[in-house]
Amino acid sequence: MANKTLLIVDDSRVARMMIASLVLRQRPAWKITHAENGSEALSTARKTSFDYISVDYNMPGMDGLMVAETLVREQPACRIVLLTANVQSAIEERALKLGVGYVGKPLTETSISALLDQFGD
Repeated sequence: MANKTLLIVDDSRVARMMIASLVLRQRPAWKITHAENGSEALSTARKTSFDYISVDYNMPGMDGLMVAETLVREQPACRIVLLTANVQSAIEERALKLGVGYVGKPLTETSISALLDQFGD
């Protein structure tokens, strides 16, 4: 399987580490980059293009949908999924309208498998 790149955007360091660990169990060749907030994610994504981006919804500053909306415009070939504990149909509907995937936490093998499925890999 080709090496892919993933940007994990989550304000929780523990969540970022768990997501990375669970993804690497299923995709050991992937290169993973971390961002702890929306502005760091945008700055990182403007320097490097990614195959996939996982974005938390609840973060200080800009929320995950605001980040995703910008990234959809700036990296149209990238597949973006909102990975969040904020499981509300309104948020899911907004994500889908943007063309962004949606997976609810908690972080488990099952939710990470769903994330990878939404990436289409």
